[in-house]
Amino acid sequence: MQFKRFLEINNKDSNDYIIFNNHKILYEPNLKTFLLNSSFLNIDLDNCTYVGIAETNERKIYAVDI
Repeated sequence: MQFKRFLEINNKDSNDYIIFNNHKILYEPNLKTFLLNSSFLNIDLDNCTYVGIAETNERKIYAVDI
């Protein structure tokens, strides 16, 4: 995995997110993962604070503070 600075954020793509809330990372127990796909999220990503990004060949992973 290669880490990059924020260059472009495209919310229209199917991205994966690590969600922070009150200094805690949200965990999905049924999927057993911290990576949540944007298609399953119902949050206002435009008003979140993006705190990180990672990019692989297949997908982009954002860390956001809600």
